[in-house]
Amino acid sequence: MTKVLVVDDEESIRFSFQKFLTNAGFEVAAVSHPSEAKKILASNEFDVAVVDRIFPEGQDGLDLVKYIKDAQPFCQIILISAYPTFKSAAETLKYEAFAYLTKPVKREEICKVVGEAARKSRVVRDLKYHDALFYSLFGSSLSGIVICDLQGRTEFVNPAFTKIFGYEKEEVLGRCIPYVPDSDLKKTESEIKDLLDGKPVPHRETQRLTKDGKIIEVSQNIFLCRDREGHPISIIVILQDITEQKKMEAQLQQAQKMEAIGTLAGGIAHDFNNILLVILGNISLAKIRLSPEEEVLKD
Repeated sequence: MTKVLVVDDEESIRFSFQKFLTNAGFEVAAVSHPSEAKKILASNEFDVAVVDRIFPEGQDGLDLVKYIKDAQPFCQIILISAYPTFKSAAETLKYEAFAYLTKPVKREEICKVVGEAARKSRVVRDLKYHDALFYSLFGSSLSGIVICDLQGRTEFVNPAFTKIFGYEKEEVLGRCIPYVPDSDLKKTESEIKDLLDGKPVPHRETQRLTKDGKIIEVSQNIFLCRDREGHPISIIVILQDITEQKKMEAQLQQAQKMEAIGTLAGGIAHDFNNILLVILGNISLAKIRLSPEEEVLKD
């Protein structure tokens, strides 16, 4: 249930707002002074706060608005005043108040505005949650992740990308990263065209350049990001450094070649030994039949 805080020093207004909003399905807490509001804000979270602009003893409602914005950034503020002026309205802009209403406020108006503010509070909260989830997932990934617009200008890189390629985030944001070697440029351009045409681009292994010009082996996945209407808005590239893996594979292949050569040599030696055994056996038999003075015995 949407929670609403009403802060007004006039009892009749507090009572009316609490009644109107409670009947409309909101959970309402009403207090008469900013100091009371701060106490209840310390232990309760609100979606909307309806705050009087001016309080007795020179208290300014904007001070409370600033406090709420710092303490509960998702809470939407509705300011009300009996004597609004252009200056006071302008002052509220810097605090990003959701609405500024003039007393007396009718039941339909306060319920409508609070409902709209509550919806914005939920949207802002959801966006913050998804932003936090996005940065948590992408930030903790061991693969380098690049998000760029449809013209190739970088919008986001994660820490793994900066570690793998040596660029600082500030060096690449808003720019095209020059990490595609000339030998792979045509292939990459073709993949981007296929992606924008709605064709899937398969995973592949290729090469990329680090900031200092070093060539590294990478495993690449590339995707198209679309908005809710299905229009393409960004390109996501996920790159995993497989240079060491490729070196190990090459070493393993070399070891397997050497093992195969050793096996072949061992087999040949075995067969050759068998042939030599027959030859030497026949020579021994021949020597037995020869007399010591035969010249061929030396051979």
